[in-house]
Amino acid sequence: MLSRLFDRVLFASAVVAAALVVYMAVTTDFDVIMRYFFRRPTRWAVDFSEYALLYVTFLGAAWVLAREGHVKIDIVLNALSSRSQQLLNIITSLLGAGACGIFFWLGLEVTWEVYEAGDILWKSTIIPKWPVWMVMPAGSLLLTIQFLRRTWYYVRGHDMP
Repeated sequence: MLSRLFDRVLFASAVVAAALVVYMAVTTDFDVIMRYFFRRPTRWAVDFSEYALLYVTFLGAAWVLAREGHVKIDIVLNALSSRSQQLLNIITSLLGAGACGIFFWLGLEVTWEVYEAGDILWKSTIIPKWPVWMVMPAGSLLLTIQFLRRTWYYVRGHDMP
């Protein structure tokens, strides 16, 4: 039950990431048309595309991990016995969970600090920093949980579903 709920959260975050990729394509095209055909470039398109790239990365990463879609060195893995592959997958999953857990905590602290301080992103559009930065701890938390799920599957001797 909880696993299915988490899978739905991952799917929803992947859908948002995909929508943001479409948004970036459309706004980039719009900016090019406005700039070269009407000599009226937008001020906001590049800024929001930069923010969207950050969101796409952090919202899509855990979903990709759940599908074992991240880059691996298959030639090394395939040369190992199945028991060694299992052990290596457990170790890398624990290391990934640890690194993402640390990044979650640090990202949460920094995002909270910029929220409390009222820090602003001064670009062509002026917005608070915390809405842009909040995706880092959120995405890192999803990755941490997915790495722990991955560890659990491999400890039990199963491949990822």
